[in-house]
Amino acid sequence: MNDNYEHQYLMWLSTTASEEELKEEINKIIDLENNGDVINRILDSLFEEIKTIDLLMKSENDEEEIIYLNNNKIEIESKINLLKKLLEKYNKKQQYEEYLENFGASGVLFATNEYGNFIIENDLKWLYNNVDESTYNSFIELIEELVSGENDFNITKQKPLSENKKLKGLYEKKNYQARVIYRYVKDKIVIVGALLKKEDNELKDRNFWINCKVKSQNYVDKIENNCVDINEAIEESKKFYNDKILQGESKYGK
Repeated sequence: MNDNYEHQYLMWLSTTASEEELKEEINKIIDLENNGDVINRILDSLFEEIKTIDLLMKSENDEEEIIYLNNNKIEIESKINLLKKLLEKYNKKQQYEEYLENFGASGVLFATNEYGNFIIENDLKWLYNNVDESTYNSFIELIEELVSGENDFNITKQKPLSENKKLKGLYEKKNYQARVIYRYVKDKIVIVGALLKKEDNELKDRNFWINCKVKSQNYVDKIENNCVDINEAIEESKKFYNDKILQGESKYGK
């Protein structure tokens, strides 16, 4: 793009183009390698146009002309706000995609039962309908910590549930009353349940843990015996994580 054409292009975006046309142009540019430079030049052009209008308004005595200039300024400010929103949306999308790309490397899977349903899904449904928002979000945060690799063993935050043979191989990651139950299978972390821990329900909690182990055993056995396409399992878990947890669909209706 030569300097003269670029100047005309920027002037068109600043003065003549509608917001819809600006949006179309930004969508064409935003995935280009040098999008940052181009978009910054567009922003600079819009801000320069506002400065020009401000100077004209100071020296203008005609009321109608002042109204006209002010309306132009409002339109340009609206374009700037639109451009900032488009950039914010794009940056969030990029960060989100990068975050999901790391999912496979994190080695986290969500166990399914014999019917192919994710075991933790019913737990999240129950929690959403029975605990406050802050408590519910603590479960989501624990899952995100496991997925993002924040799983260095720390007895205050996670521990093995190995007081008897029935619980051997189960681990819990905790945050106050929130507990996310998982297992290690080869080099994978397999999430098998989520529990609201209560001090007066030790027997009920133990039965829940045992049930998590029983329900997930078939899935674990398949991984250990190489009877699962691990890449397919990662993609299925990634989709569940994306659709049900990151995108807010884990907030199941009551």
